[in-house]
Amino acid sequence: MSQDGRVVAIATDVNINVYNADTAELMDTLEAVHSDAITGISFSDTGKFLFTSGNDKSVRVWLNRAGIVRDVETWTESLKVATNTSHKERLKQQMAEARHN
Repeated sequence: MSQDGRVVAIATDVNINVYNADTAELMDTLEAVHSDAITGISFSDTGKFLFTSGNDKSVRVWLNRAGIVRDVETWTESLKVATNTSHKERLKQQMAEARHN
């Protein structure tokens, strides 16, 4: 589970399924991320990256696209209720940057 508790990643053999923790919706599937069974999975402190290790003796780093989607969803909701112009602009900038990742 990501540090913010919004995204869950589950390894199944050599694949990873990434879910929205609130709705259990499948948000992303990373297929054949290792050539042998996945032995470890962890999110970075920021939640931007997902780290995996496998029986193939490799460690891989993945961009947490589902986490970025969740961030944009949160910022969109915040933008709807924001009253301060500078806060609105900051939210719009964060959303634009996230979409370019």
